[in-house]
Amino acid sequence: MWRRLVMLGTVGILAAGALTAPSVSADDDDDDTWIGTGEVTCAPGPGADCRDVVFKWEFDFNGDLRGAKFARAKLQGADLRGANLDEANFRGAVLREADLRGVSAVEADFSPAAVQDRTSRSSQRFRICCAGANLRDANLSNANLSGVNLRDANLSGAILSGVNLRDANLSNANLSGVNLRDANLSGAILSGVNLRDANLRGADLSGVNLGGANLRGADLSGAYLSGAYLSGVVSGGITGSPAGLPAGWVLVQGYLVGPGANLLFADLSGADLSGANLSGANLTGTDLTGTDLTKVNLTGANLTEANLTEANLSGVVSGGTTGSPAGLPAGWVLVQGYLVGPGANLTDVDLMEANLTGANLRGANLTEAKLSYANLRRANLSRANLTGARLDGLAMTDANLKGANLSYTYGWGADLSGSDLSDANLSRASLIGARLRGVDLRGADVTDANLTAADLTDANLRGANLRGAELRGTILCRTLMPDGSINNSWCR
Repeated sequence: MWRRLVMLGTVGILAAGALTAPSVSADDDDDDTWIGTGEVTCAPGPGADCRDVVFKWEFDFNGDLRGAKFARAKLQGADLRGANLDEANFRGAVLREADLRGVSAVEADFSPAAVQDRTSRSSQRFRICCAGANLRDANLSNANLSGVNLRDANLSGAILSGVNLRDANLSNANLSGVNLRDANLSGAILSGVNLRDANLRGADLSGVNLGGANLRGADLSGAYLSGAYLSGVVSGGITGSPAGLPAGWVLVQGYLVGPGANLLFADLSGADLSGANLSGANLTGTDLTGTDLTKVNLTGANLTEANLTEANLSGVVSGGTTGSPAGLPAGWVLVQGYLVGPGANLTDVDLMEANLTGANLRGANLTEAKLSYANLRRANLSRANLTGARLDGLAMTDANLKGANLSYTYGWGADLSGSDLSDANLSRASLIGARLRGVDLRGADVTDANLTAADLTDANLRGANLRGAELRGTILCRTLMPDGSINNSWCR
């Protein structure tokens, strides 16, 4: 009897073992093969219920999984090449480094699961799905990929039309040549992503982080990029007209132009960029010959080997500008990070001790500029605005300041000898101890100016307005006064 019981027990153990035999890879046509290394097992196939199944680095299935349920499944490294995943539910599934090349996943759900935070009891989404996955040439039309982690994934050539990628992480993913027509990518992270030649017609990219992304050759017809972060974006050959762009950005000759743009070796010759914001942009090797850069902001831009020959730089704003341009318009120079030339906007710049000998600053705006101890000998500052500028110790001899505005300037000990200040505005200027020998001040407005101890030897003040001017200790020798008389009171 005991022998009989032992035999029956052995048969039972063997039978039980047959039911819990280790899982094996699933073949294309063998829907009866079970998978799962934990308590949950399932037989993959159309409509299969494989929720919570764990089968890491072993799942090899290339057949029909339409409508299958793989919610919260752990399928790291799965090989699902060419499988039919239409309408399948992979909500919260882990597919990290899975091979999904050529799959069809129309209207499939890959969105993250919602979990309960035990402390706050609030529902939270987490991204664990598909980092590093290979989805090359996959068809994911109208699939739900909201919030998924596709960082470093390969989706080149994939069809993603109408897909929901809201708040997804696609940083550094390869999306070259993908079809994202009418896709929802609002709030997604696309920093460093490759979108070269991508179809983004009608796609929603509002609020998206595209920092450092490659958009060369992309179709942006009707795409929404309002509020997107585009710093460092690479472009060129872009087609279509976006429905919206972030503030400060424009699409010009196929290039996205804006603050921090990467325009390395871009051809923008002859383009109209007037008023554009290119602060912090990389313009290395960029061709800007004949380009209209009127009132453009180039603060912090990199101009290494950029060609700006014959460009219009009137009103350009600069500062912290780096590199050595291959060419600049006539009369322009790059000094201490500033573009200096006729009509330049140099408001509040710091050019103390700068060497600007012979510089052409005709009509430039130097309001409240710091020019103390700078060298502006023989410079052309006709019609320039220097209101409130600091000119202490400035060397500006033989300069052209005809019609310039120097009101409220402070130039203790400045040397303007031999300069043309005819019709200039020096009202309320403080030029204590300044050297003004031989200056031409005909018709100048010097009302309420402080010329204490200034040297006006051989100066011409004919027709100048000196009402309220402080002339205490002012040296007047062979000085032609406003009324045409000669004042030699200080000649020795």
